[in-house]
Amino acid sequence: MDANPGTGDTPVAVPETPTPVGEESASFEERWKATSAELEAVNARNAEMEQALANIEAERTRKLIYDEFAQAGKARGIELNEAVLEGLDLSAFAADGAVNGEAIADLMDLFAPVLPRFSQSLGIGPQRSSKIPDAKLSLDVRARR
Repeated sequence: MDANPGTGDTPVAVPETPTPVGEESASFEERWKATSAELEAVNARNAEMEQALANIEAERTRKLIYDEFAQAGKARGIELNEAVLEGLDLSAFAADGAVNGEAIADLMDLFAPVLPRFSQSLGIGPQRSSKIPDAKLSLDVRARR
C-alpha cells in the first residue's frame, strides 16, 4: 500500500476479502441452491394457505347469505331450501365478505311482503255492525224507540 504523497495522510489498510475458490465455492453454491429450494417450498405453501383461506372465506360468505335468505323468507312466511338458492348469483348479495341484507330483503319483497309480527285480530273484541237488527231487541226496547 502506498501512502498518498503530499497529503500527509497515513495509509489505510483495507482488508482483502477472500474469494471462495474450489471447494468453498461449491459449498456456497450448494447452500444457495438449498436455500432457494426451501424458499420456493415456503412460497408454494404460502400460496396454498392463501387459496385455502380464500375458499374458507367464500364458504363462510355463502353460508351467511343462505342464513340471511332463510331469515328473510321466514319473516315473509316463505320456506327456502338450498336448491332454490343454488340458481342465484350470490356474489350480488355480498360485498367484501359482508352480506348485503337490504338487497336480500328487496328481492324477497318481490315475492311476498313481511308478515305482521303479531296476529292482527288479537285484543279488539268481536266486530259487528253499528246497527242492531230489530229482531234481537226486546219488545220493551222497541217500544221506547
